[in-house]
Amino acid sequence: MKYADLIMGGLIMALSIFGVGFMISTVSIDQWFYIAFAVAMVGLAVTGFMTIYKEVKDERNQRKDRGEAFRKPPRQSYK
Repeated sequence: MKYADLIMGGLIMALSIFGVGFMISTVSIDQWFYIAFAVAMVGLAVTGFMTIYKEVKDERNQRKDRGEAFRKPPRQSYK
């Protein structure tokens, strides 16, 4: 799994959530600008989430292809 992609996805999500909070907290001078800003931030949040989800799914599929996903570890004999 590429941890850089996970970190980037998490950063994008955090920044977008912060951006939406910033947009809500500001006094609206020009409402259309803030509406467009909110839409862009939600789009970034979805992008970040999809990046993380895709990476996790790819890793799971690779493990399944190698046969590691559902294989139990060998039993230890206690003697």
